[in-house]
Amino acid sequence: NFLKVEDFRVETSKDHQASAWVKVLVDGVPREARAQGVGPVDAVTKALKDASAGELDFFFFFFKVDIRSEGTDALVYVEIKLVKDKTVSLGKGTSPDILQASIEAFVEGYNSFRQKKLEVSRRQAT
Repeated sequence: NFLKVEDFRVETSKDHQASAWVKVLVDGVPREARAQGVGPVDAVTKALKDASAGELDFFFFFFKVDIRSEGTDALVYVEIKLVKDKTVSLGKGTSPDILQASIEAFVEGYNSFRQKKLEVSRRQAT
């Protein structure tokens, strides 16, 4: 995997922007980033994008959340589409925690994107 999340922290409160801190490994190199967002999911995905910046520039094309069960501990499914030029990468995450599901989806989408980029580079080299 190109991106691995080692730790994260999110803070949110009434009448204040959410903020997030992430600690990741990008190609085995430790990186940290902080970001603010309109909510905790926005903040943590912005921090993840900042932490992985320079390796791959993309934008979020699609972000979908489904609740797969009932109750406050319901299973959450998150789907993310990342786009750069004409390349699209899909990431999915499932967890009772919407933040964790969002992080899993981001990481899967990012790693898929990097894998596609590597495969294109290999084909061009031959």
